[in-house]
Amino acid sequence: ITCRDWSSDVCSSDLIDNRKILIEKFQKNINIEFKEIASTSVDEIFLNKAAQVVENHLLDTDFDAEKFAEEMNVSRTSLHRKLKALTNTSATEFIRMIKLKKAANMLKNNVGNVSEVAFSCGFNNLSYFTKCFKEYFGVIPSDFIG
Repeated sequence: ITCRDWSSDVCSSDLIDNRKILIEKFQKNINIEFKEIASTSVDEIFLNKAAQVVENHLLDTDFDAEKFAEEMNVSRTSLHRKLKALTNTSATEFIRMIKLKKAANMLKNNVGNVSEVAFSCGFNNLSYFTKCFKEYFGVIPSDFIG
């Protein structure tokens, strides 16, 4: 059965549900693989560039949505809309997500202790890092290592 066999409402609903599942899968995975959630190569390029911009500013604790939009050469509103559509996150949440995924990879690879990883991923407050990490991954960073 193809979408042509059903009403467009059913097909739209299935597409939306599939998109939600892909985004949830992406968010739970510590690897940054945008090809899984990008519906076009242009979207994948955009997301890869966005992630690279964030990674280039990992140590910059003042890097915010405004500076992010500037680096991406788009308005803050456009950046927010595009990220919301592709990843279901705001620009601020996207920045935090990239930093947390980077931290998780570093912890998994024993690159440093929790404090070193937190500070090298742009968190200048260890308790805030721990809070964000637990909210995102469901465990505190020290439990993630083991």
